[in-house]
Amino acid sequence: MKWPSARRLRFVAIVLAVAAFYAASWHLAQVSPAKLATGLPKMVSWARKAWPPATDELSVLLRRAAETVAMAAIGTTAAALLALPVCALAARNVTPSLAVYYPIRWLLNGLRGIDSFVFALLFVPRWGSDPSRACWAWRSTPGAAPPSSGPRRSRTSRPARSKRPRPPGPRG
Repeated sequence: MKWPSARRLRFVAIVLAVAAFYAASWHLAQVSPAKLATGLPKMVSWARKAWPPATDELSVLLRRAAETVAMAAIGTTAAALLALPVCALAARNVTPSLAVYYPIRWLLNGLRGIDSFVFALLFVPRWGSDPSRACWAWRSTPGAAPPSSGPRRSRTSRPARSKRPRPPGPRG
């Protein structure tokens, strides 16, 4: 009897591990094909109701879309205006004091790590979800900086200076 190769055993082990993962996920999620089958007619009826789209409330839909665009424009502009002085303090060539530079950089790095959804969770209970209140909430978001205009380079990735050859001639 010939034993299977190590490659084939590894493949079978991976397939079994993936199958065990999906079996455990199926059990943990309590997936029920019977419930899915009973819910399919509801999903089909919702899809039928959605097409063709109702145009009787088109003016309301367009108004809400315009409010969304207005909120985005005002919030982005306000955040960019607030971010300019913060960005200037975070630039090493503009801020000579390391006591200012590093705390601002740490603040910006921390804010960059927080997803905007977390900000929404913080601001909606405080100011509500009204469009004008949402604009004020985004205005008060610290550290919302505009995207950089080019690729980032670290201090060590500067191009090396070329050494020009000296012209031939007598040295004095």
